[in-house]
Amino acid sequence: MDLSSNNLSGEIPEGLTGLLGLRILNLSGNHLTGKIPGNIGEIPSGNQLQTLQDPSIYMGNNGLCGPPLTNKCVSDETSRAPMSTGNVVEKDEEDNKILWFYLAMGLGFVAGFWAFCYVLMFNNSWRIAYYSFFDHMKERLFCNCCFTGRWIEEV
Repeated sequence: MDLSSNNLSGEIPEGLTGLLGLRILNLSGNHLTGKIPGNIGEIPSGNQLQTLQDPSIYMGNNGLCGPPLTNKCVSDETSRAPMSTGNVVEKDEEDNKILWFYLAMGLGFVAGFWAFCYVLMFNNSWRIAYYSFFDHMKERLFCNCCFTGRWIEEV
């Protein structure tokens, strides 16, 4: 979520920390004061805060860890706020539905194609009618159009 340069002032609202699936929160370019909410537990590792070397600006937020602070994070995974697994499960289910859709579509195409070929191979009267139709259409389109230079209108 990018809330940068919106001239926001005051403290960071607690409601921003409860958004499910929030991975990046950009509040730069605002006039925020006060403590960082307790639900935010990891200082970003990018260059955006590397210029803020004064540890006193992080005072009162004991849960923060990682550079530029001296508190080491146990691991990258445990220092982040736990994500809702509902979003992951929904995404996996959606991916499975898409996979099954394409699989069924491919199988349907193959089955339909071979059913059509089967009919043409083993049903002599249908095969003759099918190829006769295309021969007749070829004659009507190519022969008449090429010699007259115009399309023949339907009779």
